[in-house]
Amino acid sequence: MRLFRSRKSQLYLLAVLIICIAVFTVVQTFSRTTKERSDFADIAENFMSEAPQMVDGSLASEHNLTEDMVRFTDRFIAHAKAKNINLEILTLLVRDSSIMINNRMLSSVNVTTAAGTTVLTSMNITSISTSSVISNVLKTVAKGQAYQFTITEGAPEFKAVISATHLNQTDVRVYG
Repeated sequence: MRLFRSRKSQLYLLAVLIICIAVFTVVQTFSRTTKERSDFADIAENFMSEAPQMVDGSLASEHNLTEDMVRFTDRFIAHAKAKNINLEILTLLVRDSSIMINNRMLSSVNVTTAAGTTVLTSMNITSISTSSVISNVLKTVAKGQAYQFTITEGAPEFKAVISATHLNQTDVRVYG
C-alpha cells in the first residue's frame, strides 16, 4: 500500500484515470436500433402471408368463405388503425371458375371484364366468372390507378392491392 501513498503516484493514477475517461468518451459507440422496414410493410407482408392460410382454413372447415374473408380483412384494417395507419385493401381470390373481389377501399373500384366495366362500391364484395376475364388479365382501377392481374384458371390464387396512408404519405403494394 506504500505505492499509492506518495503524491507522485497519486498524480500518475489520477492522470491515467482522466486519460481513460477521455478515451472512452471519444471512442464510445452508441448502440442504435435501425428500423429498416416500416409498420406498413410488416402489416402488408403479414396480411399476404396469413390470407392464404385463412382461405385454406375456411375451405377446410366449410365456413362461408365470403364472410370469413370480409371479417379477416376488416380485422387487419382495424389492427393497422391501432398503429395509426389508414389501410385500404382490394383482394381478389381466384378459385375454381370464379373470382371473388373484396373492396375494402374508401373509394369505388372499376373492374373491366368482357361484359364491360363494373363499379364495385366501397366496402363491397362481388364474384365474377373467370371466363369473363379478357385474355386472362383482369383490369381494375382503384383510387385513379390502373392495376392488372393475370388470372390462371383452375389454380387457386390470392391477389391484393394494399394502400396505406400514414403521416400524409401513401404507400401502395400490389401482390399478384
